[in-house]
Amino acid sequence: MDRTAQLITPSAARSIAYDPPRSSHSLHVRAARVLEGNWTGASTVPSRSLYPHQWSWDSAFIAIGLRHLSPLRAQTELETLLAAQWGDGRVPHIVFNPSVPLDAYFPSPDFWRSSTAGHAAGAPRTVQTSGIVQPPVHALAVWLVHRADPGLSRARGFLARMYPRLAAWHRYLLHRRDLGGGGLASVVHPWEQGMDNSPAWDLPLSRVTPAPARSFRRADLDHGSAEDRPTDLDYGRYVRLATDYRDAGYADGGGEFAVEDPAFNALLIASEHALA
Repeated sequence: MDRTAQLITPSAARSIAYDPPRSSHSLHVRAARVLEGNWTGASTVPSRSLYPHQWSWDSAFIAIGLRHLSPLRAQTELETLLAAQWGDGRVPHIVFNPSVPLDAYFPSPDFWRSSTAGHAAGAPRTVQTSGIVQPPVHALAVWLVHRADPGLSRARGFLARMYPRLAAWHRYLLHRRDLGGGGLASVVHPWEQGMDNSPAWDLPLSRVTPAPARSFRRADLDHGSAEDRPTDLDYGRYVRLATDYRDAGYADGGGEFAVEDPAFNALLIASEHALA
């Protein structure tokens, strides 16, 4: 049963199982309105302006929240994301909405060139994506969404369809991304870890030659203060890493940046447990 409409309608608030406060200004109601307003019909955008596409781990956490409102919509969120999975198992960190103008977000689909540059890695031809990944919380999200309405999940074959994709995703991380050979997955770009602008990246990033500022246009500065965004120097390094990765056909192991991040691997362990 889809309860989103019920939650955002004050007169129906009392029908919600966890009985949120009746005030229209309550956190529960405002959160439900955001989820409703950012729903595209197949997935949820993190922000209509700054982040107008589908993001990988954002969608996992969005689904965890949506399961309280609409288990069906939560399942659809994860199904849409995993439908864009690459043949090598990776789940791209962005699935692009073709109706959004190219200049609305950078790096845009024409930067990543997933269907051509990612051909050897099995990038899908029917949807445009990025080529990097985000933290692997998806198996945990799938399990929690299943438990929210097991009957609906079984009727739709949700777990049966998601499990092979999740297993392939974990195999990719545990094998292709074990760049150090010690059983830990490596991130090959700061954007993969989820804390993009952390000072933890300062040392490994300092070894990267930045891309020329004239080679890209920062759409993020259209939506926020420069003081709250990465410096041009750091952004140039981000672009350089992504460009080199793309130009190498998204092959792992040959880049200038590879970090065995504890948080990324802890989330992989938690998702391995959920997958089991």
